Amino acid sequence: MQQEPYPLSPVDEQASRLSSAFGGPPPVTVACAKHPGVMAIGRCHSCNIPICATCDFVSPGGFHLCPACALNPNPRVSAKRKKMVWWSVGLAIVALVMFGGSIAYIVSNPNDRAALQAGNIFFTGGFLLAVIGLGLGVASRDRRFKTPIAAWIGIVGNGAIVVIFLLLSIVGSLKG
Repeated sequence: MQQEPYPLSPVDEQASRLSSAFGGPPPVTVACAKHPGVMAIGRCHSCNIPICATCDFVSPGGFHLCPACALNPNPRVSAKRKKMVWWSVGLAIVALVMFGGSIAYIVSNPNDRAALQAGNIFFTGGFLLAVIGLGLGVASRDRRFKTPIAAWIGIVGNGAIVVIFLLLSIVGSLKG
């Protein structure tokens, strides 16, 4: 059974803010979650509970983990990663709609200059959303944990839209 993370004390919270402002790891001024009589030397990178030197497991990537997280074969995806994954998928869908809609609009009105300009604006907007979604999808990956299928959907979807945009831009510049 995994314990809930300990809330930071006001002193620990202030020290954490000061330390992170200078690029260092946040100091810990609480006792270890498993050994209440021993001061913690850090916090678990995954679940954020305070850990002492006995409980500290260092993963190959240099991440400090508590025993429960070090032995957990199916770690949970953090809320921050989940949010980035779903934003990536959402942006892929919106970019695809904008991208496809702009191409359909331009093709249906080939001689209308205003339609061409509006289509180009939506085409470029879809491309920018796909680039942002691709960045969020790539950022949601974590080398320590398994990448969810939804993250791959966002990465591949946004990546395909970016590649298609670049190919169409190259063909358009060579043709025009």
